[in-house]
Amino acid sequence: MPSWDEMLKIVTYKSQISSASVANGGTAIKTDYPNNFYWSYTETGNTTAIVFRINPSGGPPTYGKDKNSLYNVRAIRAF
Repeated sequence: MPSWDEMLKIVTYKSQISSASVANGGTAIKTDYPNNFYWSYTETGNTTAIVFRINPSGGPPTYGKDKNSLYNVRAIRAF
């Protein structure tokens, strides 16, 4: 999972990342509510972590959410 800083870059370059991902057989970054929430590995407490909401037109990207919640994960490295 991406860190806080890596998620900020994903938010900033979401269009370019989506285009490159789709061109190489992957999926675009989801920007439609309620599918546009992505986990980072940055924790805010014992039971919460940062979830980024990727808005198509900007806006606040972050939320502290319960770690048991279900949200998207975006890989940032290939192995």
